Amino acid sequence: MEATPSGQWPSVVAGQNVNCGLKSDQAIVCWGNIRDFWNAFDLLEMGSVPAKFESQGKFTHVSLNGANPCGLKTDGTLACWGLDNAGETRPPSGRFTAVASGGNYACGIRSDSTLTCWGGTEDGGTDPPSGIFSTVAAKLQNACAIGIDKTISCWGMGIFRADGTYEEGGSTFTRWVSVDPPSGTYSEVSVGGGGGYACALRTAGTLVCWGESGWGAENPPSGVFTSVSAGDTHACGIRANGTIACWGDSQHDATRVPAGKWNAVSAGFHSNCALSTHGTITCWGGGNQYGQNDVPS
Repeated sequence: MEATPSGQWPSVVAGQNVNCGLKSDQAIVCWGNIRDFWNAFDLLEMGSVPAKFESQGKFTHVSLNGANPCGLKTDGTLACWGLDNAGETRPPSGRFTAVASGGNYACGIRSDSTLTCWGGTEDGGTDPPSGIFSTVAAKLQNACAIGIDKTISCWGMGIFRADGTYEEGGSTFTRWVSVDPPSGTYSEVSVGGGGGYACALRTAGTLVCWGESGWGAENPPSGVFTSVSAGDTHACGIRANGTIACWGDSQHDATRVPAGKWNAVSAGFHSNCALSTHGTITCWGGGNQYGQNDVPS
């Protein structure tokens, strides 16, 4: 189930059969199904897997959703690459403190703590609220951010949950109602399921999720956590004791967590990656069809 971890990594992010990590030399390395994502568009800098994007510069953070990674450079500027359908790989100039790739759009927090988004506009993902923010998360149809007051704001197509059924024309349909972000104060937020649900970490350390994944990912376990990550139909978090908990869709082994102590976990499409306390990465789930669990050295 698990790949043998190797090398030293400050961070890792799991995507759709593609994972990216930040190496100790501050270069971004991606592995898995990168040829299907980037070779077809002449965007793969290396002829082999993994791909090390050294020419893009040095980074402090990487965000990945689908075929479009974005990174925050050491000088505070942004770089995005991959399939460009609507300008999502062309970030604005200026200095930033955070970036989140949403698919055909991306969002960042500028050095003055305001939000800006770019790329596709059809789902409303590029219309962030005004205000001062500390963190941002994005996934296809929806994005969320935490304000300086530690409350959550979301924008885009909206997050929904099932609310019974209704009859029309002799057929039965599910009634869907919009769900607002929960009240309270939070330190972290993550959007999952193509934007269909989201999870957040309360400042007290407990988890809350809202919306609907169809597989129970919106029902987090109890207990105290230090981080949370929402995947496609499952989610994961780091407990206060350093162990990993995952919940939701179990059919791809994504909820079968490795033992040990961990600093971070990232839930992807049907697989996950986690960063150990020793700076090594382990990835699991999804059947490893594209080598996404084979962490490079």
